[in-house]
Amino acid sequence: MARLAASLLVLVVTASILVTAALANPTEPRAFSRAERTGDWPAHGPGSPGDPVQVSRRVAQYVDGRGRSTELFVAKTRQRVCIMLVSRSAAGGGCNPLRVGLFPRGTKLAITSGKHIAGIATDDVKRVVLIGIRGRRHAARLSPDNAFIYDCKAWNGCPGLVATINAYDGHGKLIDRVAGP
Repeated sequence: MARLAASLLVLVVTASILVTAALANPTEPRAFSRAERTGDWPAHGPGSPGDPVQVSRRVAQYVDGRGRSTELFVAKTRQRVCIMLVSRSAAGGGCNPLRVGLFPRGTKLAITSGKHIAGIATDDVKRVVLIGIRGRRHAARLSPDNAFIYDCKAWNGCPGLVATINAYDGHGKLIDRVAGP
């Protein structure tokens, strides 16, 4: 009887692990698995009347020296997953089909830019470094949701100033490189 119970327990645990692994989506940001918080919904989102936003999460926030806030959101509709950078005077971002996700074909970073460069990384990314066009390295501070917003502090923003964005794992190994805007 004890062997039967032990065998049944092993079978249940194994099935549970396999189901969990099958449900885990490596192309989906971890922020979607946490509970919703105040501020997780932007004033205006990427949804449309035929494809409204179903889930939204604020994954990073940056406040400059003048108190102006910029926020990075990830959002999901029935058909798309999106990243949006929102400030008081502008918004921008992009979407991919849900089946592709934010991190297609093994990429580790999803990036958007304008006045700031912002992005979200997969869970195995532990450090993000922006490399300027003159070779200077700038570390981006990752939020608890593994996202960042970096202010280039140039009058025209980040375009043309960042050559690459590098993602490193916990051992310091380069695991992804994205060309700058």
